[in-house]
Amino acid sequence: PPLSDQRVEELVQLRMERKALFDREPVPMIEIIIDESVLHRVIGDEEIMRDQLLHLAQCAGRRNVTLLVLPLDAGKYGEYAGDRGSMNLVETPAHEHLVYLEPQDESMLISDPAKVSTYAQRYAMIRSQALGPRESLDLIERLAGVAV
Repeated sequence: PPLSDQRVEELVQLRMERKALFDREPVPMIEIIIDESVLHRVIGDEEIMRDQLLHLAQCAGRRNVTLLVLPLDAGKYGEYAGDRGSMNLVETPAHEHLVYLEPQDESMLISDPAKVSTYAQRYAMIRSQALGPRESLDLIERLAGVAV
């Protein structure tokens, strides 16, 4: 069923609060791997999509952000490491490693070291299949219509 207007507002507020992580002190190191399919999925009109892509390119230009794209053909020669959905690997200031998942409007924080290790290994495989930072930025800019 559709979400209520109140729930949508709560989710937007939470997303805006997470966005503030980019600017907090100490400056966190952030690495993001985006599946190329989401760069092609149209949500809104062409101007909205272009603005979203340009925002991603701007974020990738920050010194503390690495943005990688997992290409559409990542599974061409074997297993596609990103097939189980998104995840967030987090290291706390106390160097504790956690995994945060948001499946189907739920949220889960995993702290069990064995489970976190499994997710970290999966993330390493996803990263190995992703384009490099420069190639990723070139792709995003090309999709946004920026001359590369």
